Amino acid sequence: MVLYYCDIYIKWGEVLQEFIENKMRMISDDFYQNLNMKKCYCELKQFRFDSNNIPNYNKQIFQQYYLLKYLPGYFVEYYYIYSSIINDKFIEDDLNILSVGCGAGIDLWSAHYAFLNNAYNRRIRYTGLDIVDWGYWDDCDEEAYFLNNDINHLNKLDEKEYNIIIFPKSIGEFDSRCFDKLKECIENTNFTKEKIIFIASMRKARAQEDVSRFSEIISLMINKNYYALDNHNRWNIFRKKKNGYDYRISDIISNLKYPSNIEELVTTFYKNCEGYKDNGLKCCESECKEIFTRRPIKTMSQVAY
Repeated sequence: MVLYYCDIYIKWGEVLQEFIENKMRMISDDFYQNLNMKKCYCELKQFRFDSNNIPNYNKQIFQQYYLLKYLPGYFVEYYYIYSSIINDKFIEDDLNILSVGCGAGIDLWSAHYAFLNNAYNRRIRYTGLDIVDWGYWDDCDEEAYFLNNDINHLNKLDEKEYNIIIFPKSIGEFDSRCFDKLKECIENTNFTKEKIIFIASMRKARAQEDVSRFSEIISLMINKNYYALDNHNRWNIFRKKKNGYDYRISDIISNLKYPSNIEELVTTFYKNCEGYKDNGLKCCESECKEIFTRRPIKTMSQVAY
């Protein structure tokens, strides 16, 4: 029995590894093609989150760079979240998910595979909302819709039967005007489901600010006569192992690893920049190497939800 279970578990990890590698290979090929069209890579220095900076995701190369750095780590985080939802059995109906600021829809991929692995006999209906028209969308054969729309142009949510509303690393990326409009949309929506799960997957560096916004949204639902079961002023993180090391993504999904050949690309591509070559194989500015050599997420150290 144990050997059979382990074999199935390993094969499942291999299925997810193949899915992730295929995605990453396609994105890295496109990223490299975009790089080859540029002489210098200075533009990519604008890809940063410090001091409340948000990259311009309308630029295709920024979408690719984002996914190459974060796709496996965020996939595993959302997979863990959706698996927890399944195991908690709080909602036993089909899941009708609204993902606000969905990006490429990584959380849909995670939900799809979490359902398969947990043999959860329910359907997924997924709606992704984002102001940016992201590439690499994949519905994973689920009933999925993408709304390329600006929240500022909405008066309420597009439907009232959602039972999961998730903010995948997005709740802190709305400017004040847009966030106020989001709250107005929620306030104007007459939800029909008795149980609704709200999820905010946050950037750890700004978790306190994100939690504050999340609490404002939960307060709106309480004003609609919903009762909050969780303390919405607290959030979950992954603590380190007993040996002091962070949990790896392969600790959550067996055999799932960040593709090493793509990690090499993501951390060394700057060496093909014409500015780097013309400057005696040295970065033109001190910040270039610090920014471009940052490792992609391969552990659960940045999980906060």
